[in-house]
Amino acid sequence: PQDIQLLKNGKPIMPSQKPKTSIKREDDKLRIILQTLALDDSALYSVKIQNEIHPLAQIEVEPRQPEIQEMQLEQDTFYVGDTVTLDLEFTNEPTEQPRWAKDSVPLRNNDRVTIENTGNRVSLIVRDLRLDDAGIYEVQSGPLIVRTPFINIVERPQDITEIVDETVTYTITPNLPLPPVDAKVCTIKEGDDVTLKIGSSTPLTINDVELFKNGQPLQTDNETRKHLHLEQYGDKDVRLSITDARLIDAGDYSAFINNTLQPIIKLDVQPREMQIQMINLPQDTFNETETLKIDCQFPQSNINKDYKWYKDNQLLRPNDRLEIKKDALNDSLIIHNLQMTDAGVYELKNQNTILRTPPIKIIPSEKKIDVHELRPQVNSKLVHEGDTVTFELTPNFDVPLNKIELFHEKNPITHEPYVHMKKDYKTNSITVQIEDIKIPDQGLYTAIVQGQSVPLAELIVEPRPTIIQDMDLPKDVFYTDERLELECEFPQVPKGDQPKWFKNNQPLQSTPNVHLLTENQGRKHSLIIDHLKPEDTGQYELRVKGLIVRTPLIRVIQRDQPQIDEQPTPYIVTEVED
Repeated sequence: PQDIQLLKNGKPIMPSQKPKTSIKREDDKLRIILQTLALDDSALYSVKIQNEIHPLAQIEVEPRQPEIQEMQLEQDTFYVGDTVTLDLEFTNEPTEQPRWAKDSVPLRNNDRVTIENTGNRVSLIVRDLRLDDAGIYEVQSGPLIVRTPFINIVERPQDITEIVDETVTYTITPNLPLPPVDAKVCTIKEGDDVTLKIGSSTPLTINDVELFKNGQPLQTDNETRKHLHLEQYGDKDVRLSITDARLIDAGDYSAFINNTLQPIIKLDVQPREMQIQMINLPQDTFNETETLKIDCQFPQSNINKDYKWYKDNQLLRPNDRLEIKKDALNDSLIIHNLQMTDAGVYELKNQNTILRTPPIKIIPSEKKIDVHELRPQVNSKLVHEGDTVTFELTPNFDVPLNKIELFHEKNPITHEPYVHMKKDYKTNSITVQIEDIKIPDQGLYTAIVQGQSVPLAELIVEPRPTIIQDMDLPKDVFYTDERLELECEFPQVPKGDQPKWFKNNQPLQSTPNVHLLTENQGRKHSLIIDHLKPEDTGQYELRVKGLIVRTPLIRVIQRDQPQIDEQPTPYIVTEVED
């Protein structure tokens, strides 16, 4: 519908912006649909109909738990200088822009890396591969993560050509000719430990053994020595220990001993599936300013050394409120003085395991107003009973109306029916109106805006002085059986209690002869008495808060002779203070 516009935090949602929206009319109702909500779609939503804004709801979008899928590849080992192309086709067009990463580090387009997204198809191309391109690649769109197995990058076997003269060349292989060897196959999971024995019938030390992997001497850099190393167990017993196996540790292992190549093992390292375990907490709901403590105990020492704490997939770092403690068997997370932003899902995880809490909820603490501290900060404002008081708030940031709390002294006050708040979405200014002020309403008024106390004013409420106006009638003497008609019309509808008619300070009620009428949407009030009697003699008044409209003494006497019935002209109230 052209006359209906959906607003997000007071700003129109354009067709090109998210979230995707649709508005449908169903009889006398509107159905508003928000699709593919993201975390940054948490906001106050309202609808603008014919220049009037109607609040709909404050929506909080919580992160969806990630879903991890493995990408199947035809090969996972490439040579230096090769090109690797990863193609992925989603079932539907991704709702969020897919993001590529390697070992959790985001990837960007450059002279070697090309990222292409077309419809529901995404691709990553890495050219001129280098050794440091080895790793695990993944693409993420929303909560879905598609991950490759570990991609190995190895040096390409090359012949070394030595030119002896201009016409004769000799080809020399880089290593000694190695006869084919057979090796047993050992399959382990990423992160496992394995020890392999190198047999010998003669005395053997680790200095007599040269390790080979895939026919090439094993590298001896510091990182490799952390995971693969030789150990002496006896005079003839040397063993290869592989600790915390990595995907790149897969391969054919052999030992070159006394100019003889001896097979050790064909090692197959498979990716370990991500294991998710829930952390059982005694409670998952906390009050604001309380302390959250999460303890995780491990069955063996030092297996937790590579675990880190996350909240909603964001790495946590210690600060003045957050503590992270770690020892050989325990990991602890402590958050002091909890705030509303601390709500979420916490995880302790490494490459293969996630220890996850249920969603942590934070309940806002009861707001306390220090009236003794705030009272000197505002001026007193004198008002009269029945007045309407207006306060202005101008926060320097956008704040939804439902995030503002109003207090009278130390007590919260409701917004209906006498308290109204309006927001100017262009300036963020907020108008607070309190109608029909009463004597008990005097005192300090304060607004709490996102936890901050903002004093508005201290009201001094005095009784409204009563104004008495005399009704000027064309006559004040009537005969029995005549008709008395009194009319009062106000310039606007009186607020508060409705006007009432009195006679001699006694309220009047409708009877077959007495008619009390209200017209013009409450502005006009009439009193009609048919068939006047002597007992109708008296003074008549119309009373409303702060105003009395009074007739002179009206006398009703017996008719002695026929008279012409003359009616009083209507009395118009020309000025009234409300």
